[in-house]
Amino acid sequence: MIDEARGEYFVSLQILRGLSAFFVLLFHVSGELNVVIPEIPFDWSTRGAAGVDTFFTLSGFVIAVTIGRFRSKANGWQEFSLHRIARIVPLYWLLTATKVMIAAIAPRLVRGYVIVWANVLSSFLLVPFALGYDKTVFPVLVVGWTLFYEGLFYAVAALSLKMRLPLVRLTTTFLIPLAILGSLHPHLQPLLDFYAQPFVLEFIAGIMIARVTLKGWALPPAAAGSAIILGVVFLCFVASGHETQTSRVIFFGIPGALFTAGFVGLEKFVRLPHFKPLAVLGDASYAIYLTHTQILAVLLILYKAGLFGHIDPFIIMAGFVAVMCVAGVATFYLFERPVKRALLKWGHPIINTRIATSALP
Repeated sequence: MIDEARGEYFVSLQILRGLSAFFVLLFHVSGELNVVIPEIPFDWSTRGAAGVDTFFTLSGFVIAVTIGRFRSKANGWQEFSLHRIARIVPLYWLLTATKVMIAAIAPRLVRGYVIVWANVLSSFLLVPFALGYDKTVFPVLVVGWTLFYEGLFYAVAALSLKMRLPLVRLTTTFLIPLAILGSLHPHLQPLLDFYAQPFVLEFIAGIMIARVTLKGWALPPAAAGSAIILGVVFLCFVASGHETQTSRVIFFGIPGALFTAGFVGLEKFVRLPHFKPLAVLGDASYAIYLTHTQILAVLLILYKAGLFGHIDPFIIMAGFVAVMCVAGVATFYLFERPVKRALLKWGHPIINTRIATSALP
């Protein structure tokens, strides 16, 4: 993970990204396989969700350490937005469009997903849309719900660049009251209710960790290691699930913040080895996250068709995890990275031309 403002490379956070993606993958694999294979070796269908909360904290950290390179530019907010759009939109749109096409042709392959065109449009626009009598908010690509929050974070960061305001001031002024509103009034209008969740506090936690890191302060090795161990203990032995989004932030968000602060602290004082497999998982974490549920759906169809015979449940689970990781890594190298580079190469001249034109008398 790169601090674009300073040119530093956070090996530790790249590893943490890979581990977070792996946790989310285990969360879905364990939950699905426990339904069809009761003998599955262990159940990670609750704690694995903590990977999402760690991702939110990492997102706040990444934005805070990369936003500096855009502040001195007249087109900073546009360039920042281009980088963020090129990062998340192409693969998300591709997979969303693919699921819609499959649903139109063979609904059984997407487990009965019914096309609702307003939902499809809102999914492409990254705007929440309430479905059904219970007003559940989910995009076409179900795991894409996290991108609605990411879009909110990016919009706040772009606004801080546009208005030339400190990111910390804007996020605390806007997002903390939003989280408090959601906690005090749990049944708001669906769109506001979706965003007014304590999840946003995890983003702020990442920003705060980045803020002190950029000032040259970090946890010393002993404290950093203790933070990581405490996060593991908290996640494994204290967190047993969450009844509300507030309790989720406590049980899953606190470990995510401890992991982030601990990993950064270790790297500041200890030279960490560049472990290639985890670094690759970190690079491909977004692709793994977006593709793994679709790959899992195909694997489950093959399993129910009897293709895997009487293979040991542990081997089946390990095989599923390996296939999903390989598919995500392949997607990153074959689509996500080259498309992002192409969009940035195409978009930068357009932004610079517009800035130059607007500066003419």
